[in-house]
Amino acid sequence: MIAFENVTKKFPDGTLALQELNLQIKQGEFISIIGRSGAGKSTLLRLTNGMILPSTGKVHVLGFHLGDRESQKTLRLVRREVGFIFQHFNLIKTHTVLSNVLMGRLGYTGTFRGMFGLFTDQDEEMAVSVLKEVGLKDQINKRVDQLSGGQQQRVAIARAIVQQPKIILADEPMASLDPKLSEIVLDLLYQFNQERKITVLVNVHVLELAKRRATRILGLNKGAVVFDGASQDLTSEKVSLVYGD
Repeated sequence: MIAFENVTKKFPDGTLALQELNLQIKQGEFISIIGRSGAGKSTLLRLTNGMILPSTGKVHVLGFHLGDRESQKTLRLVRREVGFIFQHFNLIKTHTVLSNVLMGRLGYTGTFRGMFGLFTDQDEEMAVSVLKEVGLKDQINKRVDQLSGGQQQRVAIARAIVQQPKIILADEPMASLDPKLSEIVLDLLYQFNQERKITVLVNVHVLELAKRRATRILGLNKGAVVFDGASQDLTSEKVSLVYGD
């Protein structure tokens, strides 16, 4: 599903975000990515859907090579198959819940049709069905700015799911939520991972949450993978490698 070959990412200001990263991710994995702020977690996700490109090395996603000469057409195809969930939801607050979720269908309907709300009946049926799955059946016609933070994050998850993605990338989706809501969001991602075999990579800032559902944990420190294994193998010594003293 995803492969990184000797990937380094250095930003124009000189920040070395990832260095010589080699990584392979299989279909259906649920991976928690841990590490201190600045360890390279968000950079890894953004390289995976082509938001940014590697400085050196190769990124392969769903059979496509994302490199310096990647065409916009290829990027659109990849991004349609890769859902992205942001920490701060990235929703249109003045639009309804249903309208926001339907934005996940733009990769199939096109931006022009989407701008005028020209979605098909099938698109709407799919959006309503997924909103029921995430527990927002009664909120469909509410404006997003009338929802709680936990509800807004569930709207963002529903928007990603209606893309019918093969991969979901979640960049600290629980960071602004309380512990109980964080568990609900994580459990929803795990539910879709199990039921739809969607590969999930989620950046997690709370260690216990990272270990809760993950089939595999990646620990980053200064742009390098210092732990790659099952949650039960994440000993206190390994945690020290990830977070330092």
